[in-house]
Amino acid sequence: MKNLVECLLNSFLNCLRKRIFSHHVLLAVACLLYTLFGAWVFRLLEGENLKETKVRHLKLIDQNSILYADALWNLVNENPQRYLNYDRELTEKEVIKEVLEGTREHFERYVDTVYSAHRSVRHGFEENPPTWDFKNSLFFTATMLTSIGYGYVCPTTFYGRLFGVLYCLIGE
Repeated sequence: MKNLVECLLNSFLNCLRKRIFSHHVLLAVACLLYTLFGAWVFRLLEGENLKETKVRHLKLIDQNSILYADALWNLVNENPQRYLNYDRELTEKEVIKEVLEGTREHFERYVDTVYSAHRSVRHGFEENPPTWDFKNSLFFTATMLTSIGYGYVCPTTFYGRLFGVLYCLIGE
């Protein structure tokens, strides 16, 4: 009788293990591996691009700030008596207005460069910006697969966006 109970219990546990646990565990492991694969690919496709874009825009900002400073310096050096030792014919306000008008083109180019950099990198100039490291890539992948689409960090390259579409089509 004891062997019969053990045999029934063992066959019940084997049946339970084969039918329920293995399929669910296999599904959970497959989902986890698919998510890890997606995070790895996103980090690979987007990580370096974000860094390169940030470096490129910072160089442009530096170049345009130097051009703006040079334009300001040249304007004042062309007529130092007018701007540095101004007399009663110009007030301080008029001097500032003339200097601003004389360097407006360079200033606008500088502002456009900063704005373009901000739009390209978005949060990249914050103190603690999100990056395409593995942790953020994993978070992004999980939000994509669950259709939440948090979007704080999103793909900007063509191949990153293409992979995102294909990844969601397969994963959903």
